[in-house]
Formats: sequence, C-alpha cells, structure tokens
Amino acid sequence: MTAADRDAPRPLGWLLALVIVLAVVAAFAPALEAELVGYDDPVLLETNPHFRGLGATQLTWMVRTGHMGHFQPLTWLTLSLDYLRGAVGPRGELDPAPFHATNVLLHALAALVVFALARRFATLVGGGTGFPALAGALFAALVFALHPLRAESVAWVTERRDVLSGPLLLLAAWCWLRRGTSAPAEALGGRALLAGLLAAVLALALFFASVSLERPGLLGWGPLGLVGLLGALVAWVLSGLLAARAAPPGSRAWPWMATIFAALSLSAKAWGIVLPALLLVLDAWPLRRARGALPPARAWGRLALEKAQMIEKAMRQVVERDLSVRQTEALVKALKRPPQPKRPVPSANVRDLQERLARSLKTRVRLVPSRKDRGRIEISYSSLDELDRLLTGASAGEGRGEKKRSRRARSRAGR
Repeated sequence: MTAADRDAPRPLGWLLALVIVLAVVAAFAPALEAELVGYDDPVLLETNPHFRGLGATQLTWMVRTGHMGHFQPLTWLTLSLDYLRGAVGPRGELDPAPFHATNVLLHALAALVVFALARRFATLVGGGTGFPALAGALFAALVFALHPLRAESVAWVTERRDVLSGPLLLLAAWCWLRRGTSAPAEALGGRALLAGLLAAVLALALFFASVSLERPGLLGWGPLGLVGLLGALVAWVLSGLLAARAAPPGSRAWPWMATIFAALSLSAKAWGIVLPALLLVLDAWPLRRARGALPPARAWGRLALEKAQMIEKAMRQVVERDLSVRQTEALVKALKRPPQPKRPVPSANVRDLQERLARSLKTRVRLVPSRKDRGRIEISYSSLDELDRLLTGASAGEGRGEKKRSRRARSRAGR
C-alpha cells in the first residue's frame, strides 16, 4: 500500500483547514483597519440610506434595485446585517471595520471550499485520499487565498458581491462533484428530463410576465404580478424535482444542493450564469458521465437537459442584470439623447481673420461662426498674467482706435 492509497487522518484535514483560515486572516489583517475606498464605496454605502435596516421598505428595495449596476439582493442583505451589528460611528458616520471583517471571513470560507474542491478532484482523478492528495489540496487553497489578485475583492467593500458569490459558486461545483460517477448519462430518465425542461421554460415565461422595468435599474410588477412570480417559483421547484427523479436514487440530493447554491450565488452577483457550462465540463472530466452505451449526441443531450433548472435561473439573472448594468444605462441614455448639430466649417475669410487675431494677440484664437455672420471668439491663455496682458492690450488698442476716430471727426468738421 502506497502513501497515496492510505487515508490521511481526519484531524490532519481539520488542522490544515485551520492553517488556511489563519493564513487568510494574517494576510488580510491590515484591511480590518482600512477606510472606505473613494471609488464606488461612497455611492454604495455612505450616501445610500436604502440598505440600512431589515424592514419591509429596505427588503423590497434590495430585491428590486439595480443600484450601481448590479442585481444583488443577497449582497445587500449582508451589507445590511453589517450595518445593524455596529457599522455606525459615534457621530453617525459609517464604520468600515464590520464590512471589512465580513469580507475577510467570506474569503476564508472561499479558501476552505477550494481546499475541499481540490481534495474531491484528487479523489476522482487519482483515487487517493492520502497525504499527497492532502498536500496538493493545501497548496491549491493557499495559492487561491494569498494570490495578489484577491486583494481588491477582499479589501474593497464594494466588491462584497465577489467574496460572497465566489464561495457559493464553488460550493455548487463541489456538490456536483460529490455525486461522483454514480449517475452516468445512460442512467438518466429521458422523459423526466424533458418534463423538467418544460417546467423550467414555464417558470421563465411566468417570470417574464410577472416583472417589468418601471425605470432604469428598478424592477416592478408585470401583468401577472405576485401570482405569476409564485407560479414561476413552483414551476422552478417542479423542474428540479423532475430532474432529480431522472437521476438514480443514490445521487438525487447533490444536484439539488448544487442548484440551491447556484441560485444563491446568482443573487449575490450574476457571473454565475456560466455554471451550467462549467458543470458540463465537469461531466466530461473528471466525472466522465458521457461514457456508456448511449451515442455521444444523446448522452450529452441528456446531460444538458439535466441542467435546465440552472439555465432557467441563469437566464433570469441575465435579464435582471442587463436591465441595470451601468454600461447598458449609459448606452440607453446616449441613444435617447438628441443628436447634436454639426458645427459649421469656417470659411477661408474666417480662417484668415483667425490667424490675424492670433498674430496680433500672440496667443491661440478660435473663431466659431454660427449663422448670419455671427459667432463667438475663443481666446486661450495659460495664466492670469497672460490674461491681464491680453485685456490691457485690447484696452490700449481700443483707446488708440477711439483717438483716431476723434481726429477724423475733427478734420471733417474743419472742412
């Protein structure tokens, strides 16, 4: 029996998990004393009263808003809990310490999930749960936990959606791998999968008929309203039940748990919409679920139908996110803005006058013509002294011009 074949002691796994948590806390301890970042944090937290509490008004706002370009009700809920547990200073200002502490704890949780996910990979691929597999999982978790790219998400309160949705998405993948190879494609019931797909499509249609966009970034009720939304929830649960029934008896709970974690991740940030495609990759390797007596096309068709419930949830998040993303709002505003009229091209005479004025004033001059020989003059200056020189020169020139006109008038009167 080799070292890879021998199971590592269970207490050692818990000890390594503690090492990972301590490493995260030690690396990101300075963030606990950090202030809020001047980019997005003021708009997200300091000047935003809507998330401060768990009343009906605040909860309704959380599930409807697209504030700051994201649909993230679960993220708002965690920020509200941080606020309620003491994120207010003595003068009423926000104390950033509770927000930063929650970010660090969530990142530690994500590192632990990476540790568990790596151990599961080692079991499925290498077939061993001994010391080498444990050491490899520890290395993967520490690389993820201490990588410099994680600093922004952990130390920036606005990126709570990252450190919250990340571990939930990883938990969904871990649950999917926990079923192992006990549910190959040929063991899935085709009729139950098709019924689950129809239920997911029905849930999506009811959802679209239940919500609408009252104004950019704010979801409202559609024609079916709350009744349609409850119907969509029932159809979504039915889709999951049918998909679970299609699987063998020993592997029905884990897909359900994966779907629940995926839904929670999507309610924190919409980047989990790629999870169904990721699960198909895991089906190919390391689960190898497409192998068997079924032709490849039918096998992959069944594996894709199995994820209909997740795909329906992901499509809803796409709609909700597209209704509120800042780039989309900016594009809509640009399209609604009336086209600006083109500036007329200055003629040769105007360009000549522009050059003469520039030589006379010894600075850059721009003549902007409009209509009927009217327009404006733009004079550039680099300092107040230069502006004073330009104005003094213009006044002196005006005085000399006035004297010339006076002399001409006296000469005409003498004649």
